[in-house]
Amino acid sequence: MPAEPALPPPKPTKDDPRPPSLVAPKEMTMPFVPNQPTVVIVGADKGGVGKTTLSRVILDYFAAQGMTTRAFDTESPKGDLIRFFPSITEVVNLRDSDDQVKVFDSISNASITLIDIRAGLLTETLNLLSEIGFLDMVKEGKVNTAVMHVIGSTLASFGEIEQTSQILTGAKHCIVLNRNNSAEFFKGIDDVARQALSLGTSVIDVPMLDPRAMEHVDSASVPFGDFEKDPKYSFVMRGKVRHWEKQVFTQLDAAQFNIH
Repeated sequence: MPAEPALPPPKPTKDDPRPPSLVAPKEMTMPFVPNQPTVVIVGADKGGVGKTTLSRVILDYFAAQGMTTRAFDTESPKGDLIRFFPSITEVVNLRDSDDQVKVFDSISNASITLIDIRAGLLTETLNLLSEIGFLDMVKEGKVNTAVMHVIGSTLASFGEIEQTSQILTGAKHCIVLNRNNSAEFFKGIDDVARQALSLGTSVIDVPMLDPRAMEHVDSASVPFGDFEKDPKYSFVMRGKVRHWEKQVFTQLDAAQFNIH
């Protein structure tokens, strides 16, 4: 029997700035099941790649859908995410058994649980979830889970993708390129990078937000969504944040993060 022809890559839309080679095929995305708790893990094995920026956008995304959200900031003891979402965020140490209980014994307490993993702790956390049987629940369809794997531009960072993908089965494994860290993701390693990206269920390519707009939001210490709606802040900066967040929301929609 002749092999089926390969499907052409999807065409980018006006709201999707990624080149076709970065857009995962639709059949690779995994929709969330309604009326089930959802856990979103944002992490990397390298620091400075923009994990907390992504966490902030994702919390805005689910809030815009009217979902009940909570977050855990694992940059213990101080934390960074908690500065922007103090009412729903708790700082925890995921190497502490009591804090592990605090996070994973209570996932049914909110529709969305987001965990912002500190640098270097992603693989360790996924191994923990495998050991305690959490990933078995994911495979059985009892909990929606997405791992947002924020990568750098080094060969080592791309190598982490394969290691992570081997642990995850039944969960979304989204490879995230965050342009806000000014990384040159493909310079000199195009083939290696594109092969690594193909191991994820989808690719999220976060465009760069105007640095001055980012500074304004960071100084305000509020969520992006609150900043863009509040007239006490600059009209220009609010417009830039609104446009940028819409671009990221479009990509999350394409990766089927919306819960109906």
